[in-house]
Amino acid sequence: MINCRDFEMPATVIFFTKVCFLILSFSCLCYGHSEHHHKTISAHKHGEAEMSIAMEGEDIEIDLQSSAADIVGFEHKAHKKDEKLKLAQAKLKLQAARSIFQFEGGDCKLLEHNSDFSAVEDKRSNIADHIHTTHISIPEAKQHSDISAHYHFNCTNIDHIKSLSVNLNEIFPAIEKLDVSWIKNQHQGHEELSKNHSKVIFK
Repeated sequence: MINCRDFEMPATVIFFTKVCFLILSFSCLCYGHSEHHHKTISAHKHGEAEMSIAMEGEDIEIDLQSSAADIVGFEHKAHKKDEKLKLAQAKLKLQAARSIFQFEGGDCKLLEHNSDFSAVEDKRSNIADHIHTTHISIPEAKQHSDISAHYHFNCTNIDHIKSLSVNLNEIFPAIEKLDVSWIKNQHQGHEELSKNHSKVIFK
């Protein structure tokens, strides 16, 4: 008979299982609060963005989502040179994690960053390019476009981290409000950041 105790789950599997549990907890937390305090990103309101923070062990996962209009100034595919330039600049700004996030307490290093600009990037196929050159236009879907970014930090003395300053409003002035949900070990909370209030306090 196989004894299940003889098998141990890899540490990475355990960590990602915990992260999934934290994300599920975020959903329950948001559902339990009033609509005034939790406006979901699906509402796609210009000037408002959402961010979630999950802190577990020595790892911090941060997910950010905003309308493309607040990040690059438009929501259609970037065809013009100035639009592509704004796209490239926005990517560099989101990549500069040290400029966006400042932790108070603990020593944090960025391990991974990725962002999704697919909603506004112009990556037409050869067929689409051919159709364009023959003056047959392809109408773009009339829908809102979002941009998301993910950050993975590794921190020592994570229990000593008391707060996180987020300078997103300074870097992207069109974002007037940032709705933040966080979980740190067994504690969770919510904070609404603005230009006059840019710090998340972990209680």
